[in-house]
Amino acid sequence: MLKEILQQLHTNQWAAVMAIGGSLITTGLLVYLLTKINSSPDDTAFVFQLFFLLLQRPLFCGATALAIMPFVLYNPLVVPVSNLLAHSFWYPFAKLSYGAYLSHCVFMMYRLFNAERGIWACEFDAFMYFLAYLTLSFIFSLLVTLFVEMPVLNCYKVFVLGQKVHIEHLYDSPVSNRKIPKPDIGRKYDLLISKDSNSNSTGSDGAETLDLANAETLTIKIEDKQHSIIPQKPKNRTFVEPKRLNN
Repeated sequence: MLKEILQQLHTNQWAAVMAIGGSLITTGLLVYLLTKINSSPDDTAFVFQLFFLLLQRPLFCGATALAIMPFVLYNPLVVPVSNLLAHSFWYPFAKLSYGAYLSHCVFMMYRLFNAERGIWACEFDAFMYFLAYLTLSFIFSLLVTLFVEMPVLNCYKVFVLGQKVHIEHLYDSPVSNRKIPKPDIGRKYDLLISKDSNSNSTGSDGAETLDLANAETLTIKIEDKQHSIIPQKPKNRTFVEPKRLNN
């Protein structure tokens, strides 16, 4: 059933309209009820308040998730918005968002518990505090990323992952989990490959040999310690053995 719902949200435009519209109606109703209860709590039955507090968060999260799914699944109705959200412009902010999420509450609690007196509820003040916390959280996340996370990640790549690069997939050819011994980042390597996967044979010692008449060289460049970037899509080629290029 869940698979069918997701399939409809992926392909059916009316399903996307119903999901987004239903989510907006649900969240709007929840906000209206919350405002009504807060404005006159004594006039609202205790049982109703109890059930509302129990159900409002699951309903709000479920409605929000339902509204987001058409964008995540690239429904034809919202493809322009999905493409906008998938633009590389948002990538740096996405890298910093988790750090901002973890740190923003610290700044909020620090100001709250160190204030001499409370403040009157005001929409303008709330908006300005929101901008201040948002800016401060992202700046703090950027500093932590530059001076803590990235150096630790580089140390992990050097000392834990070691000096081996896994070429996990060479498109459709069987190149799974092959390694280049002690590669240098930024250096180009040649992969000796065959145009036809059936052109290889096995020698008397059990080692794989290559028909040089059908051999071809494909150059790759090591970009990091885990993956290699392959510039073109090979067809029906088999990985044989990497060799280092001379500088």
